[in-house]
Amino acid sequence: MSTSLKYILAVICFLVLGNLYYAQPIISDIAPDVGIELSGSGIIVTVTQIGYCLGVLFLVPLGDVVENRRLLSLLVWGAMVALVAAGLSHHQLSFLSSVFFVGLFSCSMQVIIPLSAGLAGDQERGRVLGLIISGGLLGIVLSRPTASLLTGLGSWRFTYFYAAGLMVVVGLLIRKMPRRAPVADALSYPAILSSMVRLFISVPGIKRYLGAMALIFMTFTLFWATVPIVLQDVLHFSHTDIAIFSLISLAAPPCALMAGKMIDRGKGFLLTLISISMVFCAFIATPVLGMYLFAFMLAALLLEPGVHMTNVVIQQAVIAFVPEARSRLNALCIAFTFTGGAVGSWLGPWLYSHYGWKLTVAIAGVTVLAALTLNVSLRVMPAKQISMPENT
Repeated sequence: MSTSLKYILAVICFLVLGNLYYAQPIISDIAPDVGIELSGSGIIVTVTQIGYCLGVLFLVPLGDVVENRRLLSLLVWGAMVALVAAGLSHHQLSFLSSVFFVGLFSCSMQVIIPLSAGLAGDQERGRVLGLIISGGLLGIVLSRPTASLLTGLGSWRFTYFYAAGLMVVVGLLIRKMPRRAPVADALSYPAILSSMVRLFISVPGIKRYLGAMALIFMTFTLFWATVPIVLQDVLHFSHTDIAIFSLISLAAPPCALMAGKMIDRGKGFLLTLISISMVFCAFIATPVLGMYLFAFMLAALLLEPGVHMTNVVIQQAVIAFVPEARSRLNALCIAFTFTGGAVGSWLGPWLYSHYGWKLTVAIAGVTVLAALTLNVSLRVMPAKQISMPENT
């Protein structure tokens, strides 16, 4: 794969993936403006992520049967329209419907990941995926402070119009990509969807891999959906303060690059143990050190790289199982991941508003230990590349 194409794909992921996270630090501004109670404000991110899950399940698998550049263009322009609609919304139903479609059409990165895995050579695949996922992570990291700053300067609506403008840029970048024929053009769309069920049932270990991804990402979204509210309540943070705090997440993209290199060297299991342990330590930081700024900073510094390194390792392992079904396997990975994320986005603010921060992080810690148990159990069953029958 050429260097220029690698960076074009990484930039596209950077610009698109932020669509899912702009709302996280500003839900306390959006909610009253569209008629949602603050205690239930997590529904905004949850609905976005439900849309994303459905996009991954029902649109991303088309990457195995539809020419990829055409599919990406349709997704990006759909996301642009939905972002504009969200910015113009004044009522709960219209806003939640709009952000659902924002999530649905913002699954472009999950078309790009299997595409890049197919284009990259065996010796560089981990590094290429690390670069592309780093681009997406950087988009997540910068989306939160960007949303806080734009809201502080004017209105939360500016954030959605800004994001819509970025989708126009992405649409132009997609035109620079080469066309690539689908890898499974003999399959119909219903056959593609039914084959995903067969993959989930038949691929060894996939259920534990996917369960671990869902649990880890649930803790990630629980943290970031709740911490802005906690910082406002406990430390009296402004939007600008929250934006600066969110920049701690810049630790994540370099770690994803490192994860890709370690995968290429066969160190995936060791990296998973380290990264999940980091996530667990993130959730014991504030109970042990107290509700101080440095404790929240330490938690974020441990959480961000820990979650994303874990997901890079697991995602690479799963899509390697069946090379001819990479888009479908990746769709399963991300659907499970963001199902967990949707639960965490709703659960975090709800737990905090009803039971406080200590119980919130306690539940997150138990969830991390469950994910660790699933990963350790996989050590006794090494990943195997398998071939699917024709028509799968």
